[in-house]
Amino acid sequence: MAVVTLLRHAPGMTYEELLAVCLRQPGAWQDSPWEEDLVVKAGPKIFVFPREDAVTLKVQPEAGDALRATYPDAVDTPPYLNKRLWVRIRLDGTVPDAELTELVQESYRLVVNGLTKAQRAALG
Repeated sequence: MAVVTLLRHAPGMTYEELLAVCLRQPGAWQDSPWEEDLVVKAGPKIFVFPREDAVTLKVQPEAGDALRATYPDAVDTPPYLNKRLWVRIRLDGTVPDAELTELVQESYRLVVNGLTKAQRAALG
């Protein structure tokens, strides 16, 4: 009798791994501006809204459209934020970890580019 091994689809990046990626960005820090909600900031500006099941981050408008088209079941528009500049990505493994890491880094770069020269210098 043959033994059949079933491979489970391993979930993608965990919340803890995502948070570690965010905090590796120069000068990134955690804040809780609204009761129990955690955000990650570069200087005074939020670049990631991490959640246990999803992450919201800033993107170029074209990148957001491409992500929503490529991963329609995992990427959508977050409530209360500019839907052209922010996306919410489910942490279910649909978006590969390497791509998710690049998106966090790009969100950081976009936010840092909008800081003043003094704020950027303070990041280290």
